[in-house]
Amino acid sequence: MAFNLVLDEPVEGDKVEEHQGIKFSVESDIYDKFGPFHLTSMRHSGQVFLQLRGEKQNDGGGCGSCSSC
Repeated sequence: MAFNLVLDEPVEGDKVEEHQGIKFSVESDIYDKFGPFHLTSMRHSGQVFLQLRGEKQNDGGGCGSCSSC
């Protein structure tokens, strides 16, 4: 599952958390299904890459996820 990061203001009903002065918001139904979320970053070839993963995320799919492989 992929999640997009956007700059926006929270709306009524969003789950909002603040870390080191930065506020993060997510729709409550998405948070209930996948959250809490973990944001990680890494540098490669001078670029910064961000990954946002839900703690409850299903890692299904790919090789080994079924017996027919």
